[in-house]
Amino acid sequence: MLDLDKLRAEGDALLKSFSAAAGMQITPELAVKLYEAALGKTGMELHRLTVAFGNEADKCRVAEAWFAACLMTASAIEGLLALFCILAQEEVKMSKAFAGLSKGDSYEDKISNASFDKLIRSHLSEAGYHPTLLTCNYLERHLQIFLS
Repeated sequence: MLDLDKLRAEGDALLKSFSAAAGMQITPELAVKLYEAALGKTGMELHRLTVAFGNEADKCRVAEAWFAACLMTASAIEGLLALFCILAQEEVKMSKAFAGLSKGDSYEDKISNASFDKLIRSHLSEAGYHPTLLTCNYLERHLQIFLS
């Protein structure tokens, strides 16, 4: 389960370190505005959606609703893939998978309407990551970690 207190403490420490390096006080509100500026409106919406799906997956896992937890986890992963595609627009536009996307007029529309497998192909596979190379032992080990 996520340790939210630990994550908040790490975030506070990072904010304090960044404030010292910048030579100015950066409040959490200002940090969120900087984050929003870096991600853009669509990126921030995807980030929030992905976090929400991740939180729901964790609640499902605690309730031992395994199938729902798997679905919510897949949704969170899909959100992350879409976010990566939004942030790596130039690389993704050069991929063969992106060239095959037809739904939508804008780049963001095409990414938003892409299926899970096309998101994987457009960003991960052509970037050198090959999901087909995952071994059963790797998946089994991570499933055990998830269930513990």
